[in-house]
Amino acid sequence: MHEMSTVIRLVNMASSVAVENNATSVKKIKVAIGEMTGVLPEYVRKYYPEAVKGTMLEGSELEIEEVPLLGECQECQEKFRPDKSNDYACPKCHSSNCKILQGRKTELVSIAFE
Repeated sequence: MHEMSTVIRLVNMASSVAVENNATSVKKIKVAIGEMTGVLPEYVRKYYPEAVKGTMLEGSELEIEEVPLLGECQECQEKFRPDKSNDYACPKCHSSNCKILQGRKTELVSIAFE
């Protein structure tokens, strides 16, 4: 399970941003978790309270945006959701030459602090 290390990384990033901005506490962080990251949002929610104990994020709200996988066919530029149902190929031209546009990252989106 790599969710705890992901939560710790996000908490450290949020803490750094807050310190750089002379904040005294963080009220809320928003993170985006891509479908293809292997990071399960329910475990991030579960580990977050423990990861923020004793930090300026203690008591802060965690908002998670789940980002679906989105690909673009490099042959016909059709945007689609690659998955098993379409054999990860373009539903329009059936090419397997696909560029992933979103859904492969976990990132800190925003921080609200005082």
